[in-house]
Amino acid sequence: MTWLPIETAPKNRKMFAVIANTLTPNGTPYTTDPYYVWWDGEGYARWPHPFPPTHWHPMPTEFQDT
Repeated sequence: MTWLPIETAPKNRKMFAVIANTLTPNGTPYTTDPYYVWWDGEGYARWPHPFPPTHWHPMPTEFQDT
């Protein structure tokens, strides 16, 4: 699976996976678990962290709308 930069994520309300690969406030590297979200016009719906996601990838084909 190849994670793509979050800047290239869809903005069309279709679900996709995101993670954050970031530093904690004390400087420790941290990577979140993947979350499936969508862009709701203002942010990533269902993203539970106070910091933004950094990478995304499409839904697996067996879960995509046809």
